[in-house]
Amino acid sequence: MTTIDLQDREELIDQLEQFPLRLNEIVSAASDEDLKKAGPGGSPGPVEVLAYLRDFEELFLERLNLMLTEDNPRFARVEDSLWPIERDYVNQDPLATLHDFVEYRRRVIEVLSNLPVSDWERSGQHPVLGTLTVRSYAERVVERDREYEEQLLRVLGHRDDQATL
Repeated sequence: MTTIDLQDREELIDQLEQFPLRLNEIVSAASDEDLKKAGPGGSPGPVEVLAYLRDFEELFLERLNLMLTEDNPRFARVEDSLWPIERDYVNQDPLATLHDFVEYRRRVIEVLSNLPVSDWERSGQHPVLGTLTVRSYAERVVERDREYEEQLLRVLGHRDDQATL
């Protein structure tokens, strides 16, 4: 694995910074009613997508901190498929949920922005994916951001095809 260079690091951090701005634009353009509606065909609705993003970001921050404070920690298996029910996603406030996501993302960016280049290769053991470095985990989060942005646009009626969590 190659060490991340400063340009790649800055581009990755920029992508992580831009996502909350795009989410805010999408959410601001939707009515409260649209944000709380169920997704088509039993798929997650907008508030559920936002709640999942928030909870996943909190988990990313926790795992990121583990990778930076322990040598190659093992991450606990998480049953995120139960989160929507256990955490009552459908009854959450979409704007408060978005606010919480933005705060977790801000903290992630703060950690990554202050990280020496060498620490981007620190690793942890994911129960399904195996070894993840700070860099590879952050890259996965950027990809996940793209997927959930598309899903949010679809459930709000801005895209034609449908997808699920």
